[in-house]
Amino acid sequence: KPGDRIQSITLPDGDGPVIVAAVPGGARPQAGPPTRTSVWLDPPTARVLDRTSSNAGLIRAMHMIHGSLMVPIWGRSIVGWLGVAMLFSCFTGIWLWWPTVGKWVRGLRWRRHRNLDTNLHHLFGFWIALPLFVLSLTGAWISFPQFFGAMSGAQPQRGPGRAAMARAKPLEAPKTSLDTAIARAQAALPGDVVTVAWPTDLKLEWTVTIGEGAGRQVKVDDATGKAKASPPPKEDTTRLMRR
Repeated sequence: KPGDRIQSITLPDGDGPVIVAAVPGGARPQAGPPTRTSVWLDPPTARVLDRTSSNAGLIRAMHMIHGSLMVPIWGRSIVGWLGVAMLFSCFTGIWLWWPTVGKWVRGLRWRRHRNLDTNLHHLFGFWIALPLFVLSLTGAWISFPQFFGAMSGAQPQRGPGRAAMARAKPLEAPKTSLDTAIARAQAALPGDVVTVAWPTDLKLEWTVTIGEGAGRQVKVDDATGKAKASPPPKEDTTRLMRR
């Protein structure tokens, strides 16, 4: 639409289309990340093959329900506290399941009680508690990264947070052109360009990803055009929790 700003370009691996992502350029504040429009282009002709909005479709709706229950601002915290509550449920459930007499393997027996529903709850509840514990812990960790990161000894994130970066606006008129940014990035790290992300009002640098798979990023300063290859991402605790 008129006024939209390009956020990123993803180049095809083989004969696929080019994907251009754009966000509204208005200055109207909002709680969550801006609505992103993705446009698929035919590489030889630049003909528009398809387009979609990030707020459209069942998968997007399910993602928003899973991450924030579709509740603005406080939704992520609500989901995080639900994860904490499930963690507490797992701990108390294992405590109640644990046999008071004999070895713990006695808890895996089928006939611990007279009632069928109690036996089912004890047996299946134990095995369900294991993946539920992992699910709850990782979900709570993602919702409250500062709290759990401090517990694990992770270094605090410098600069704007993840939520602020998601709301950042791409620059309307970058000082460094797209061609120059790509050329400087490939000079710093030779290889095939996978994605190019525009500089924003919070991060005045181009981000060029080079190489297959996760690839490596090259940061190109928009003001000076100076390029610097970023080191491969470390498998820290936060990345482990998301994976």
